[in-house]
Amino acid sequence: MITIWIIALMVSYPSDQFSNLTPEQDSIYAEISLDLVPYRYFYPEVVRYQSTGSNLIGYSEEYVIAAGQSVNFPISLFPMDSTGDIIQISPGWQTSYMVSIRNDTMYAISTGHQQLRMDLYIIQIPSGDVLRSVYVPSPSVSPPIPFNDTVIISLLDGNLVSIMGRTVVWGHLFDSMSTGPMYLSESKLLFGTSGSYCEPQRYTEWNVPDSAVIESHSFSEPMFVALNPETGAFLWNTSISDHVADQLYVIDGIVYASLKDGSVIALDTDNGSVEWQEHGCVGEAGRFAVNEDYLICSSEEAIRCLDPDNGKELWRQNWNSYNHSVGLYEHICFVIDYSGSLTALDADTGDILWLFQKNWSSGNSILVNQDFLYATSGHQIICINLIEVE
Repeated sequence: MITIWIIALMVSYPSDQFSNLTPEQDSIYAEISLDLVPYRYFYPEVVRYQSTGSNLIGYSEEYVIAAGQSVNFPISLFPMDSTGDIIQISPGWQTSYMVSIRNDTMYAISTGHQQLRMDLYIIQIPSGDVLRSVYVPSPSVSPPIPFNDTVIISLLDGNLVSIMGRTVVWGHLFDSMSTGPMYLSESKLLFGTSGSYCEPQRYTEWNVPDSAVIESHSFSEPMFVALNPETGAFLWNTSISDHVADQLYVIDGIVYASLKDGSVIALDTDNGSVEWQEHGCVGEAGRFAVNEDYLICSSEEAIRCLDPDNGKELWRQNWNSYNHSVGLYEHICFVIDYSGSLTALDADTGDILWLFQKNWSSGNSILVNQDFLYATSGHQIICINLIEVE
């Protein structure tokens, strides 16, 4: 099903008037006057779409992807440039999907209840047709990773497998723990261990040929691992101080991860050596954002900016609320806090550039890609187009 929202209003508003907009309005475009923004080079153009899902779960080259937490909420694909049709897909009865998109194909798998059977859905974009569904015995802990003709999936029962259709190509079983979020970087599949785990179940609908290599591992401590995505062979593994908390970022051969002990760690993707580790960076959600110049992280005590090369603190803002959602666009840092504010900070100094009071949802991450920032407010997706002023 394709749903189209038409831009309903075109005005210039002071930022505090956004709190008066009614939720029934389908979408709103507004240009914020430059004299309200004490930042010289950028100003936000805001597009707000009514959505059926409030949880931002990823993006591809063309779409930002959102999904809700119940069967009533389909997967919603928003065009990256905020124009064009919004695609809504309901592949099955499951909830809380994690997805990846490659070319015109979407791979969706659920993080739902651990006692229920799950399916990996292969979906045609933009039609929404389900091309194939593959039984998996446990919920997912990471978006599926398409690689060549295979799909790599990581499950709550400790299984990390590469499948082609319903045939297992290679697999690993991690005893008493599962893997955390995965990241495919060039010829390496990167991930850290997670403390979550449920008992393995039988793969009655999978074909496991004699040629498939299934290895069992019993790690006694948290690990960060690199595998060959084609063969599943270990390239390196490194002991870390705690399990991985949130998504991974890879920049210039360095993988950045937040850990459940509140630290942020940087490892060399070639050999797994720890470049630096800084403690007291993140809260339970492990939220942080990084680019080549800045690493922004949110803990119970402060918003901190670190140098991504060495982990040294560049500045901090001591805010009272915690587990903020954060994002980066060039040298602007964006924060959504529990007071309901979207704040833009100068990433060089930490100074506030502008602020919206719009009852923003603080439970979901900010996504920044190309020249657009996406965030959530209730069951709405907010798109901010960041335009350089000549």
